[in-house]
Amino acid sequence: MDPSLAERWAEVAGVDLARLCRPLALKRQKNAVTLEVAVSSGAAAMRVQYAQNQLLARARTALREPRLTRLSIRQAGAQVAEGRNWASRRVTAEAEAPSPAPRPARNPAEALERLRAAIASHRR
Repeated sequence: MDPSLAERWAEVAGVDLARLCRPLALKRQKNAVTLEVAVSSGAAAMRVQYAQNQLLARARTALREPRLTRLSIRQAGAQVAEGRNWASRRVTAEAEAPSPAPRPARNPAEALERLRAAIASHRR
């Protein structure tokens, strides 16, 4: 990766896109150069893809590389986003166990009474 591009990424990509992705590598083929960027999520990848023409034009200008015509987006996960809490939301053993399901109502009147009680308790 070009160190000058990594240093000036916010300026090159724009503040909004720089928050969503970071540059990984420039891959040179015969007639084209591909800019590979890492994103933290599928939503970020979609936003970067929609702005790829703008991003490539700005990177072409900054790098003075007219053959830079392709963008490769790689979903790299949480390590891309700095300062965000990407902790797992897994339920641990210490978490409160769900209460057991109540027995079924014996008749429609009892079911209706339970419904009224549940609605009243949510309003409080």
